[in-house]
Amino acid sequence: MQRFSVEVPLQEGGVTVQPMKEWLRRNPGHLPAGMSPASSTSHQIRAALKKRGWQVRETSDEVRLVMPRSAASGNDASVEIPAGPRPILSRSADKLWCWEGNVVCAVATFLTENGWIIESTADTARSEAGADIQARRHDQILIVEVKGYPSEVYERGPKAGQPKRTNPATQARHWVGEALMTAVLRQADGKAHQVALAFPEFSVYHKLLRRLEDCLKKLEVQLLFVNEAGKVRVVIDRGIGRT
Repeated sequence: MQRFSVEVPLQEGGVTVQPMKEWLRRNPGHLPAGMSPASSTSHQIRAALKKRGWQVRETSDEVRLVMPRSAASGNDASVEIPAGPRPILSRSADKLWCWEGNVVCAVATFLTENGWIIESTADTARSEAGADIQARRHDQILIVEVKGYPSEVYERGPKAGQPKRTNPATQARHWVGEALMTAVLRQADGKAHQVALAFPEFSVYHKLLRRLEDCLKKLEVQLLFVNEAGKVRVVIDRGIGRT
């Protein structure tokens, strides 16, 4: 499933990338006539924006609508621009620290502290497709694939609250494989991107990723761990923690 985002020029130069419907809710002046973020589909809004001169850039996991400079300069008052680097998500107090959304929040905070601008994050609670974190620093683009630690019970759907048949440690090993495959595909989609993996501090992740460390280095994939306090530890660093 592709995610939809908008790329909007910043008044001081550069651009910001935001989830499309969320941005249009905050900036209704740019919403095409007859369209609503609540009732219109992303594909309908995409077609309407394209007719208004927005450029469409599409990859395997993202559809990005690029605002024309003329639209930005003519409607500065209605364009909400983030004041500066900030994580898009906040930590959820009603979830375990090792929940994927909380790991995303910790990594996003770490990145902003190291000079990265968070361009987009996937909505973990809604199982949104696409890069878990996309960040930019100067001319560098960073894609982070994040995994939490599996819960012992189903968290959603008709089986919510019921015990899972798969052992969490076994499922965690599968998640490492999924994350590694996704990281390789991210590099294939954009060879100029930096790619990183992030996991919560659990022994099953430590043991498996220690065995994969040389492989990750050859693939130029960076590796981060997040502890219960939300602190990030960089294991493989190709510049992610340096401003």
